[in-house]
Amino acid sequence: MPPPPGISIAPLRTYLTKLPFLTVLISGLCVLLWVVEAVTWLPVGEFLRLDPRAMRLSQLHRINTYPLVHLGWLHLLLNLVAWIPLSERFEREVGSAKMGGLVLGPLVTIPAAIYLLVEMGLLGGSTSVSGLSALILTLITIDAVRTSVHQPTFILFGKTLSTLFTPIITLSILFFLFPLSSLLGHLCGVAVGYAYGLKYLSKLDPPDWILIKVEGKLSQWGAMRKLNGWGWVGVEGREEGRYMWLPVVRPRWSSTGVEAEEGRVGAVGDAQPQSAFQGVGRPLGS
Repeated sequence: MPPPPGISIAPLRTYLTKLPFLTVLISGLCVLLWVVEAVTWLPVGEFLRLDPRAMRLSQLHRINTYPLVHLGWLHLLLNLVAWIPLSERFEREVGSAKMGGLVLGPLVTIPAAIYLLVEMGLLGGSTSVSGLSALILTLITIDAVRTSVHQPTFILFGKTLSTLFTPIITLSILFFLFPLSSLLGHLCGVAVGYAYGLKYLSKLDPPDWILIKVEGKLSQWGAMRKLNGWGWVGVEGREEGRYMWLPVVRPRWSSTGVEAEEGRVGAVGDAQPQSAFQGVGRPLGS
């Protein structure tokens, strides 16, 4: 069926064809697992979702696999619409290898561990969770923390709010629209997003020297050429600084020395009295 007159899908097609490797891989796995469960008798969701009742040593894979399974096509579609742009930006900033380490590690396993601890230990419940929504909220929170560096506040309905509250507002809207969703699971994702964005989990980041060594080995085996063709974002190809900004000010002299001129913002290294730069900072690496 052709699109309505005046509407072109070419930009969307171009965007989708240029998505980085891991974003495509995770999105594709989510779709594949849903299709397998929909057209076969295999209980994929029951085997992969985070279910407190099923947790034992032989079921520890669930703390990694629960984001990949969804409750239905609408659940999957809504999550993918939110996931793809967030994941694409995050992967281009940190690189495919580092994002893989984070998604297989702290950004997924820590929320799962917190959820199990609270759900089983404190609430005595047994509600299972699945889907990308907790990881989506983690990425939203990380982005909010980084954005707050150069834009500390924003205006909503005439009220000035802290940018750091954006994830809480998003979480509240989600709970209002989808009251049957797991509030606890979403809160765990937001909490880990704050912890990572504020550098409390920085020691869990895969070191760059390890990533470079791994990519070097892959290059020796000839695998990097294929991965690059599939949208792999290497350590050297990262777009670092897409979200990190320097909030700087134009100085003025006073009797006590250099002071920040209130209400004025300029670019780093701005030595002229007039500058064409009218923003609130300058991206690192530009």
